[in-house]
Amino acid sequence: MTYFSNFKKNPYTLNDIGTLEVTNIALYSKIFARVADDIALYSYYTFVNGDRLDTISQKLYGTPDYYWTILLINPDIINTYRDLPKEYNADLINYLSGLYPGKALKLATNQSLAGKFNIGEVVTFGLYTGVIEQKFPTLGYLTVTVTSEDSFPTNQTFTLTGSTSGNTIQIANVLEGYAAPHHYLNEADEWVRWNAEDMVTQVTILEHETLLNDIRSQIKIIKPESIYAVVNGFEREMRR
Repeated sequence: MTYFSNFKKNPYTLNDIGTLEVTNIALYSKIFARVADDIALYSYYTFVNGDRLDTISQKLYGTPDYYWTILLINPDIINTYRDLPKEYNADLINYLSGLYPGKALKLATNQSLAGKFNIGEVVTFGLYTGVIEQKFPTLGYLTVTVTSEDSFPTNQTFTLTGSTSGNTIQIANVLEGYAAPHHYLNEADEWVRWNAEDMVTQVTILEHETLLNDIRSQIKIIKPESIYAVVNGFEREMRR
């Protein structure tokens, strides 16, 4: 069964275009509310490497055609590439590399980005050059796209200089974009600035996204013994 083939189309008038046939998705909300509220209809499933919605449907229901029921009761899954769990570590890191490209230049202790450098400014250290993409003053780093043949050195302190502003700042380390700090915690697990006196823990973007990935790995599924009732009810509602 093709999921959206069950949705009726209603005429919708636009002043500057005319009348269009628009898919009516209002019934989806009614059906979702009914299924989501009936805890007897669903249980939970934990993703394993290689899972897709259609393969999960095949595994649970003997057919790939009921993949859409997973979306029906998991409304947080909007973009399957973004919202489904990734295999750790290659898939997750490849995904994060696309979201957080370039290098993260972490400031040395007691340094500040306040009022320094401009987005798009070329920065240099010796023969190494890059272009500033973003600045994160409360997290203590900036991101650059490296334009020199080699990247800035890691695990050593060096002075970064802005080519137009003339600003300078001490850099303590160079990281992949996805390994940059996401937030910092104090002993009470409260988020604080990177240079706060009570800061005790750094959580990187990779660590934060790994935790979210673990949470996403468990989804609701319609119980196999209830799947036909839900599918038949969905089709019946959509024909009304």
